[in-house]
Amino acid sequence: MKRSIYYSEHLENSILPDYLKAFHSDKVKKNCASFIAAICDYCRRDFLNIDALHAQSYFNYLSFSNHDGKKLALSTIQLKYSTLHAFSNYLIRNSGSLKIEYSANPFDKINFQKPDPYLNASKVPTPEQINSILQRCESEPVLYSAISLIIKCGFTVGELLKLRQDSFILDDCNHAAVVFSYRDTQRYVKIPEDVLSVLDYYWKNQTNNTEYLFENKSGRPMRVRDIERLYKKCMGTYFQFTLSDLRSACIALLCASGVSAKELGKYVGIQNYSWLRRYDKIIPELSLAPCDYSNLIIKPPSAQK
Repeated sequence: MKRSIYYSEHLENSILPDYLKAFHSDKVKKNCASFIAAICDYCRRDFLNIDALHAQSYFNYLSFSNHDGKKLALSTIQLKYSTLHAFSNYLIRNSGSLKIEYSANPFDKINFQKPDPYLNASKVPTPEQINSILQRCESEPVLYSAISLIIKCGFTVGELLKLRQDSFILDDCNHAAVVFSYRDTQRYVKIPEDVLSVLDYYWKNQTNNTEYLFENKSGRPMRVRDIERLYKKCMGTYFQFTLSDLRSACIALLCASGVSAKELGKYVGIQNYSWLRRYDKIIPELSLAPCDYSNLIIKPPSAQK
């Protein structure tokens, strides 16, 4: 594991090894040791001698400097922060048994960029951009079908790749749905008629009798990276929205159509309905009324020509 030349003997041989023993995951241990060593190297002092000014300087460095030619993701900076803050709290709680003088957490008042709770409208494709994306995917039936399910039903990529052909059910009124089971609860996701026609076209053109809805050329279930690579290949230079962005577009369109937060949360699998407030900012910017959403119809590739 990474260590710093600035460690005191007590920290290196006693405090840090005992602290790391509490973690079962080797990856967590390695990350924790690396984060602690990194700040000690930057501040050029033992961790026990780092004060609030040193800590703030380090996070300024992480936030505004380039690292290997690019800036660190905010999630990475937050992970480093929570790790160092937790270690400092450990030192405070156990200062007596550790025989150290350590009474204040230097990371308590760190000021660094906080994530915007709202989605940016520029990261959510418009209906026109969605149509362009679908047109570029016409030659790939797997991708066209997958994106149709994301755009109209709000599936995550992980959910898509778990779908089997027998995952779909029909009720007495010929309404199609997919059933997801989570422990002792079930979630029913209705499949709109336009998406059902896309899937019907996809199934009829399948040459093999496949178990999973989306399989690779070897007959195995596609992995997340498989479909992401295929998507990027189809988009080429037009690639500007991720598959996750397409799901955000689905949820934004449903919000704009007037669906209640409770109904929408159940449909797309969001248990904490307050999370949907992150779409509040983009709905006015899309300027969509419910009638606009009803006009968003996806057709099988052959019907596009």
